Amino acid sequence: MDDKIFHWEKGKCLVFDDAFPHEVWNDTEATRVVLFLQFKRPLRQPGKVLGDLFLAAMRYSPYVQEARRNFNAWEAAQQRIERG
Repeated sequence: MDDKIFHWEKGKCLVFDDAFPHEVWNDTEATRVVLFLQFKRPLRQPGKVLGDLFLAAMRYSPYVQEARRNFNAWEAAQQRIERG
């Protein structure tokens, strides 16, 4: 296994495949925010079922539901502004 270290740079994206063992550090006082993207990939069973269950669980998690409510509130506020 390669022991590679990648560093995030301000203003840039860092994408990696978390199917492989990895570690992440935040050695700063700042809050770390992660945009987690799950790419559909062809998997054999039981990996496909587990991946689908994970995605479904995330969609209905309180964390994602709160983000949806916040986004919908922001959209409604933008529409009110545009209507004057």
